[in-house]
Amino acid sequence: MALPLCTNIVIISVTFAVLAIAAVCLRFRARRLQEAKYGIDDYLIVIGLVFAVAMSVSNSIVPGTL
Repeated sequence: MALPLCTNIVIISVTFAVLAIAAVCLRFRARRLQEAKYGIDDYLIVIGLVFAVAMSVSNSIVPGTL
């Protein structure tokens, strides 16, 4: 039996948000292990992550209201 569309959207949104957070955390861990300085690209990726998680939350909330 298939899940409803709104449930699928929530599952996919949460999954990709978790993957994005993990990727950014691994990036910062790699920088720390290499003892490299954080650059502007590292700060911009955090800003991008905030927007990506916000979009994921938005996608998760809207289907539940339909």
